Amino acid sequence: MGIACRCLALLLAFAAAATPARAASGQLVLRAGNAGGESYRLALELAQALAAAPKDRLVLRIAATAGEAANAADAAGRGGVIFVATPGAVREALHGEMTMPAQHPAGGIRALFPLPFRAMHWVVRADSGVMRLADLAGRAFVAGRSGSLCAIESAAALKLVRPAAPVHTIADAGDGPALGVKGAIGFAEAAAFPEPGLAALADRTKLRLLSLPHRDIRAMLAADSDLVAMVIPAATYRGIKADAMTVAMPVGLYATRDVSTAEAYRLTKAFWDNKRALELRDPRWAAVTPEALSALGAKPHRGALSYYAASGMALSPLWR
Repeated sequence: MGIACRCLALLLAFAAAATPARAASGQLVLRAGNAGGESYRLALELAQALAAAPKDRLVLRIAATAGEAANAADAAGRGGVIFVATPGAVREALHGEMTMPAQHPAGGIRALFPLPFRAMHWVVRADSGVMRLADLAGRAFVAGRSGSLCAIESAAALKLVRPAAPVHTIADAGDGPALGVKGAIGFAEAAAFPEPGLAALADRTKLRLLSLPHRDIRAMLAADSDLVAMVIPAATYRGIKADAMTVAMPVGLYATRDVSTAEAYRLTKAFWDNKRALELRDPRWAAVTPEALSALGAKPHRGALSYYAASGMALSPLWR
């Protein structure tokens, strides 16, 4: 990264860190993560849908930040913040907050509602002869950028399935789904489904999604409490006729406890009231369900809880 790019990134991070939940304009500010990332794009869709809502019209300003982990860490240290994060980032921030004085202004991080979860896709060409992850033995496979969720969970899954020969994993194939990179017959991707780039690829190439056996899914969940089991339904992508059993990383919208009850209630209500409009804009939102609330790794904000109680949604004990 050049000096100019680093300076711009630092300026964006500084500006976002100084952004309260409500800007001087009266707009709610949502700290969304890296500009151009999946969370940022989904946050923009959320803002557009709520701004166009006929009844629950709500104007959100989307702020680019250094990422979801930074969002949670900043929230634990500052308060008055609405942000996108993963449960792991929230748990880490809350654990660090235990050493702070009881009167610390943040006072805790609370969940509002889920966003589309990042499901692990293990994709191969349909004509490759690969029917399961173990069949990748001796083949080249794009596992994702080193240190990414995609690469970490791909390595964990391959260790469990024990291929008869080493898989020639390629760490980085650039942006977007990759086939044929250095002879690769498939790739891994961690994304909400249907992932647009993968959907476009499936329109022109016959693909197969690989499933994990139930025992391996259980082992992955036991090893990483941030993951959840997920099914990518058949026909999510053109030509794929079987459900794919996989794991996913939950993602949610959170707020610090000092965000007002009224604001948390209004934002939560606006989301669920306009979820159908979001699904029409982008089918990835269809996978968000009330059942996903229990995976967010934090207690509900009192404003969100008021909405869920009033709506009559069936919730886990944590959310009652």
